[in-house]
Amino acid sequence: MGSSEAAKWMSALSDDQAGVFTFSNCVCLSDMYGDGDTKLVVAHVGSSKFNMRLKVFKGVTVVGESAIADMPTAVISFYNEKITLPAIGVASGSYIRIYKNLKPFYQV
Repeated sequence: MGSSEAAKWMSALSDDQAGVFTFSNCVCLSDMYGDGDTKLVVAHVGSSKFNMRLKVFKGVTVVGESAIADMPTAVISFYNEKITLPAIGVASGSYIRIYKNLKPFYQV
């Protein structure tokens, strides 16, 4: 790989002490606050049905989090009513829960 090709890649952080346990379908990218900065949204599964959280990372720092009521199975970011701020959909149990600004908004 040439130096120009290597410059296109970024080194990923691997931290066993970060305390995040999730699955690949419980991770998405989103411009959560409409500031043009894409953040990593992770549904942290927790440990044995405790401490399940929706976490937002900017780089390696947690910039927001919210409790999740049930075991998450998938997460998606989408635009619904207001185009400037996305909503986060979390599939958990037999429901899809919609979060706006990391607050529970609607349950389907």
